[in-house]
Amino acid sequence: MFKIALTTVIALTAANAAMAAQPPHQDQRIAEFCGADHQNEITEPGDAMLGATGYVIKSLNVTLDPRDPRVIPGFVETAYLCTDVIAGWNDKAVKYLFVPSAEWGENFAAP
Repeated sequence: MFKIALTTVIALTAANAAMAAQPPHQDQRIAEFCGADHQNEITEPGDAMLGATGYVIKSLNVTLDPRDPRVIPGFVETAYLCTDVIAGWNDKAVKYLFVPSAEWGENFAAP
């Protein structure tokens, strides 16, 4: 009986830790579009910023127009990036950039 109770406590503790590790309000589409175990590729504060002409991703030296289909307004608190490796190169290309929907709507509403 004690063994079952201890196993249950350990399992619940592990489940709570896994839930706590997920960012609050994470958009469920991230797992669908980027992969279930994907980690945000923006690792430095300020790597993805809203600029005058769109979203600037400094680490990739790229600016995405807000109407680019890879820019997805979503339920995220900060930008979330997933990339693809360019075949034959060591470079990465933007696969999807999730941005806070309030930021997107305030600055880039469709005309």
